[in-house]
Amino acid sequence: MLGYSGYAVTADSSNTSSSKPSEAPLFKERPFWTEEWLKNKQTFDELNERQEVLGNPPAAPTRGGRLEDCKNRVVEDLGEATLWDKCISGEPSEYNGPRLSPEQARVVELAAQGRNIFYTGSAGCGKSTVLRAIAQRLRALGKHVCVMAPTGKAALAINGTTTWTFAGWTLNTRKVSLAKLKKAAAELSDKKLSEYERFQRTDVIIIDEISMVENVHFERLNQFMKEARRKTGRAARWLPFGGVQVIVTGDFAQLPPVRPFEHCYKCGSEIQLDVMQKTHNCLLCKVSYPAVDQWAFRSKAWEECNFAHVHLKTIHRQRDDIFISMLQKCRLGDPFTPEEIDLLMNHESETTGAVELYSTREEVRAVNEREFRKLSTTPHSFKCHDTFIWNEHDHPQLAINRKRHPDGWLTYLRDHRLDHQVELKTGMPVVLLANLNLDKGLCNGSQGEIIGWTAPPRSTPDEAAGRATYGAGAGSYAALKQAQIAAFEKEVDPAVWPIVRFTNGVQCTICAECVVNELGDEKPYSLICRTQIPLTPAWALSIHKAQGMTLDRVKVDLSRAFSEGQVYVALSRATSLQGLKVVGDPKGLMVGRGGNREVRAFYREKFGL
Repeated sequence: MLGYSGYAVTADSSNTSSSKPSEAPLFKERPFWTEEWLKNKQTFDELNERQEVLGNPPAAPTRGGRLEDCKNRVVEDLGEATLWDKCISGEPSEYNGPRLSPEQARVVELAAQGRNIFYTGSAGCGKSTVLRAIAQRLRALGKHVCVMAPTGKAALAINGTTTWTFAGWTLNTRKVSLAKLKKAAAELSDKKLSEYERFQRTDVIIIDEISMVENVHFERLNQFMKEARRKTGRAARWLPFGGVQVIVTGDFAQLPPVRPFEHCYKCGSEIQLDVMQKTHNCLLCKVSYPAVDQWAFRSKAWEECNFAHVHLKTIHRQRDDIFISMLQKCRLGDPFTPEEIDLLMNHESETTGAVELYSTREEVRAVNEREFRKLSTTPHSFKCHDTFIWNEHDHPQLAINRKRHPDGWLTYLRDHRLDHQVELKTGMPVVLLANLNLDKGLCNGSQGEIIGWTAPPRSTPDEAAGRATYGAGAGSYAALKQAQIAAFEKEVDPAVWPIVRFTNGVQCTICAECVVNELGDEKPYSLICRTQIPLTPAWALSIHKAQGMTLDRVKVDLSRAFSEGQVYVALSRATSLQGLKVVGDPKGLMVGRGGNREVRAFYREKFGL
């Protein structure tokens, strides 16, 4: 395992003559990928000296162009460009993801103005794109931003952490009384322990998949942060979340909280469900929690935040007006007409080789194992290469992330989109799990078939080598990613990469992909990496795993659908009716009929839906 003490980064973006030059990354133990860093150290120091002489003018000239541009190029050569502020000009970094639509850009502007925001929209409206743009914009403005989600899978998808890890909680924390929780926060704040200093520094929290955040959890986090941040000012204890800016996103019409109201908000004891009354009752506190209050928007904390409520209306995934209209009905729980059910079940479609979506993991596992055994071609096995680079000094609370499964993979990455073990064969249908090249239509969810194998290329451009070339993370931590991929290649025997022909006609060698996630909310970040072939069997996927994907061809079996939102999540993966086929019991299309009454009332009040 690679170890380091962290990057020493000091930057002042105030554009004053007294600002201190940035320091190059310093490693306590030099990892083997830093040869390029050593080569560029002298150049970096020379630029720092030049900065000291010239001060910090926005366009300080050098032989290679603007001083700022020269330093940024050197930083990119060091392989850690995303760790650096624009230390000379202080100008905000430009967003480098997909182009924002006007309505998406307005949400980013609201965030830059300091507003608390809840923004939502149908699947495919670009909620995740807006989240990344907001985080990047606010960080460029000098804000300390913490991005989080209620589950590990959702957190990894947004390069964030879980709400539990952010607060330093475990599942057992649910059993702790609110009074003890607040007392612990206050005492730790008084002692200025490093693991709680992050609450003092935090300016903004962004929570994704808010629909899965339970009322009690949202409210407890609110109370906890008020106590933990009370040293930041007198008003912190009375302001929502201790006075930080709060931005939440997700769609309450999709997945609900998992097992809400298992523990009492006040005392933490387990509470009992009264099925007849539809309430959760704490016998100790003699308090009842109506099942209808499970949502975060029903909490007192939500009211305190005084959110600006924004509904993104433009759908970017589908173009078929009839299909979009049906999806909008499904999202809000309006039942399909008999004619619409017949259309979904019996319309002409082009779904040859389509991935099948099921409600349960058991169904998915059975289909994939059965179809895999049918192929007589030689299997190739790929075991992931996981690395945790821990900044122990700044993030002591992340020690648990070192834990490994007996097979060697990091347990923190159990819900990672890249599987810890990938089994592939020629002739096997696959789904791409990375945004490889959007210009060529190769994105998360692209479908294809393995047609052969080739040796790993020694030195080829990323695009030709089948590695991600698009988006905010394409060029981040380049040296680290190259080193991780090299280590992965050494562990593969025989060392071969799959060649995939995608349904759009593009043929591409798929090389290992290294996904680097930043942990902790203070630079220098701790880093956790998984390197793996970004493919998964395309015979079947769970609806849960497919969330966030765009699938050109998909068959949906809702026979065992069991929760509100599942039908909508499944159907909305498709880009068109032509690429969608609904199979199995048509009664599955009626699961969640009527929608959730509280969600519908909330959306009607805020957005007129």
